[in-house]
Amino acid sequence: MNTTKIMWAWLFKYGRIGTPSYYGGSEKNNPNDTESSYLSVATTIGIDWSKTKQPTPQRHLEFAGTFDEPDYTECLQGVLVLKNGQTQDWYNKDTKLEDFLPVMSELIEAISSEEIYKD
Repeated sequence: MNTTKIMWAWLFKYGRIGTPSYYGGSEKNNPNDTESSYLSVATTIGIDWSKTKQPTPQRHLEFAGTFDEPDYTECLQGVLVLKNGQTQDWYNKDTKLEDFLPVMSELIEAISSEEIYKD
């Protein structure tokens, strides 16, 4: 089973495009992009699975108030590479194993049946 594709299936289902912003929300390559519009483009062009790496846990600073020290938030973050060379950052904040395990069979089914996961 391809762990990289399972991790990406999680990000496609629960993640957001861009990177976490210090003040909340996302910093996107293109502010007009949405997750669904980008996935539609990715399905049409195809994902270069040989260049797309497994998402990794990252820590990001987050604004906690004017007179407070910033908070850290944990994210699962990766860069998706399309077959035309275009890249897009994706992330999911506060990804926990306890959230991931209950939907594992759904993610495995998705990568074996949906067009976006084809090599």
